[in-house]
Amino acid sequence: MGAAMKFGISTFVTDDGIDPVSLARAVEELGFGQVALLLPTKPLDESLRLLDKLAAHVADYRG
Repeated sequence: MGAAMKFGISTFVTDDGIDPVSLARAVEELGFGQVALLLPTKPLDESLRLLDKLAAHVADYRG
């Protein structure tokens, strides 16, 4: 028979929800193959603006 198909979980992450590490552990314990953390494009929390700067640096690095 062929290889088994693996499924993952994707979710938005905010400061009001579960922390990413706990989420990843729970996803793994439930048997899923991966977790994708989606970030809001317009952060409500000003502290999340740091991610905008990080994304800009990554874009510059990639050229």
